[in-house]
Amino acid sequence: MSRSEAPKAPSPEPLTVEHVRPSEDASSSTLQWQPPPEKLALRPGYSVGKRLGAGGCAEVFEAELRRPPLPPARVALKRLLPGLRGDPAQQRKLRREAQIGAGLRHDNIVETLELIDLGDEVALAMELVDGLPGQRLLALLTEQGYRLRPPLVGHILHGIFSALHYLQSLKLGQRPLVHADLSLENVMLARDGRVRLIDFGLSAENGSTTEPSSGTDDVLTALHEVGGKPSYAPPEGMPRVPTVQSDLYAAGVCAWELLAGRRFPVLPKGTSKRELGSVVAFAASGQPASVWLLLRDCLALAPAERLRSAEQGLTLCERLRSGHPTDAALAKLVRSFQSGGSPWQPPDALLPQLYRFEPTVDLADRLRQSFAAEQVEVLSVASSESALSGEDSAIDETESRFVERALQGKGRPRPADAFLRQAMHEGIAISTSGLVCLRARRVGSGEHLVVLDPGEGRGYSDSALALLRNIVG
Repeated sequence: MSRSEAPKAPSPEPLTVEHVRPSEDASSSTLQWQPPPEKLALRPGYSVGKRLGAGGCAEVFEAELRRPPLPPARVALKRLLPGLRGDPAQQRKLRREAQIGAGLRHDNIVETLELIDLGDEVALAMELVDGLPGQRLLALLTEQGYRLRPPLVGHILHGIFSALHYLQSLKLGQRPLVHADLSLENVMLARDGRVRLIDFGLSAENGSTTEPSSGTDDVLTALHEVGGKPSYAPPEGMPRVPTVQSDLYAAGVCAWELLAGRRFPVLPKGTSKRELGSVVAFAASGQPASVWLLLRDCLALAPAERLRSAEQGLTLCERLRSGHPTDAALAKLVRSFQSGGSPWQPPDALLPQLYRFEPTVDLADRLRQSFAAEQVEVLSVASSESALSGEDSAIDETESRFVERALQGKGRPRPADAFLRQAMHEGIAISTSGLVCLRARRVGSGEHLVVLDPGEGRGYSDSALALLRNIVG
């Protein structure tokens, strides 16, 4: 911590801690200040440890709550970023998030414990979930060459939809609550097999287009601006006030990422139903009909064609789970990664819930099926530094620097190396005969190229090409 961020000098007066729910012990709400230990202490009773994550406005730390005679408890502590801690508007948003979170009680939603008010700073204490964020678990599996089978995906999605169903049924001010920033980063997979939604920048659904005035607390909202990540936003864009439908669409994006093992592509403007069908097929190829139905109904371009409620999503998830004991499987999977064994090996009991894949073959096969290509070839790039830097004089033209790693389908021969180097420089190149070459960065380690042959006399639209770049780039 820098000098400029150091805590202010201790005050001889007791500090009052504001709780969002009644305290069991009066001593927990009025405490004497003590000098901070080596680790930053926000107040007596709290010791802050390692940072768990950070976002645009706040960061979360692991912390220990000491409240004698009760035993110490580990909690997650959410603080505003150093430059925002004294900002009254940001403090008001955190207070509002605490107020909303304190009223939520559900097995699939992280519990809000208390709001700590120090006068010049507020912090939010929450239940600490022992586990891994969904995106982290997915990355670890991908690194090891494994993917989740539909039943385990269905279990994770069932937890997400259960939480959304609870929020939709819990109406404050006659409007259902929404998460507004649903993503796999905000889905914790616990070592007990439970799925928990975290980071609630909640906002009430509001059908009007009137934006709440800043500083008003009569409107139920934790963050007065719309949050969310671009790829999780529906094609029509996020409404000024998030809705149930925007949460359901984001749940569909989570489903796509869990099945495909990669980030959902931002849908370019003008995406057609046919092109969205290619996106759905990329994740659902080779999967049962229940997977196709779930993705289709969550990710439809027209809002009227999407799921209308989380309850409908729960029904689709049950079909994916198919009676498998997936809670125990998820618990074993999370614990196996937390144990830190190297090299990682999945427990035998997990093998029915996982399948192995080879990154280049998997990508070539998915692209060929989903984008109706005659042939897809994935090439690794030798000496990619020279190829990317444009040092053509250092390249031996008689020796190919592109090595085939996967070939799916049967089509025309690959273009000359000069054309492939153009794709490495520019990200994409299209030959006069219609062959498409894309630079790929999400295929294991190193630089790769993907060459698609759509077939003689055929080609891809501009929006289809943009989708391809977003998927493989």
